[in-house]
Amino acid sequence: MPDLDVGSEAIDTNQVGFLSMLAHHSQLSLPNFIRLFRNQSSSDSRPNKALFELPVPPNSKRAHLFPHWNSIVRSGVQPRWRSTKPSSQTTRPPNHNSIASHTASIRRHIRTGQRDGRFLVLHESVLKLWPEVFISPIGIAEKGDNDTRLINDYSYPRGCSVNDFTDDGNFPSISYNPPGDIARRIHKLRTEHPNAEMLLMLGDIPQRFGTCRSTKTRFTCSRSFSMATWLSTCHVALAGSRCHDANIALRRAMAAVLGPSAINDEKFTEWSQINKALGLVWNTSEGTVSIPLCKLQKAERRVYKLLDDGRSTKRDLNSVLGAMRHVSTCFPPARAFYQRLHVGSISMAPFASKTLSGADIDDL
Repeated sequence: MPDLDVGSEAIDTNQVGFLSMLAHHSQLSLPNFIRLFRNQSSSDSRPNKALFELPVPPNSKRAHLFPHWNSIVRSGVQPRWRSTKPSSQTTRPPNHNSIASHTASIRRHIRTGQRDGRFLVLHESVLKLWPEVFISPIGIAEKGDNDTRLINDYSYPRGCSVNDFTDDGNFPSISYNPPGDIARRIHKLRTEHPNAEMLLMLGDIPQRFGTCRSTKTRFTCSRSFSMATWLSTCHVALAGSRCHDANIALRRAMAAVLGPSAINDEKFTEWSQINKALGLVWNTSEGTVSIPLCKLQKAERRVYKLLDDGRSTKRDLNSVLGAMRHVSTCFPPARAFYQRLHVGSISMAPFASKTLSGADIDDL
């Protein structure tokens, strides 16, 4: 296979052409071609070479979890499908309209995945070899500081996406409330150690650090399973080497779960009493959390624009909701209005627009 030009931001068309030609000439099935691409063999079947099996510790309350982890390391994630999933996709969905003005960033994203070995980039003609592949459209979500986040597998059309056909009956239940978790941790430490200096450090793990790959036996999509974001927050009461010890423990956990490439110093903050996490500013000394002024102004501008227009598309309404999420987090009385706007958004059909009702205007 041709060597990648790691310094270029352009999609490596030489590799695309070589792999596409190899797929046509070899006539390998999709699972076998994926195994070849991932360098899987009978002696090393791991889809992700950055992950390793862990020995089961004796007398551990979590010993039952280790076989599950080791199975994923050996064989990847093995999804279960609903009985309603067809054998092939009847209609190829188009990409979301939000990508129209972001072609350059999308190409950079694909290039990054190609360079890191997470994306298998091929010519469209290869789809004829593997009719079992389901296409998921891509979309763009706005991030702070004029940045964007690419959605690789937009769940569309409704009822016919890969996510809709996935049986989630064996998914573990997850309780995820990051702002509340951080606030409770700060409050707990301040209560237990009223005279100690409380420090906060954050590590943000971006999407490029994928965890597990899909199984080779049941493919409906050639993408890998990836972590969207892992936001790790450490809070400690300053005493001796606790900050250093917590830093090392966090990095070891990341390396064990995500592999050695997950350690990216650029995504770690310094230990400090004031730090920014989840778009909010946390102050461990005063025990407060606040919304940056720029985010409040951004939310205000979007609300006034929507009111001036008098009409809203589903995307416009979601954009306002995204900018207002911090307000609903920090000001509980605002949640009722936020929730009513959210209900109005999810009830709209994709790409639809509507005139704002009196209730919508009052909520805004």
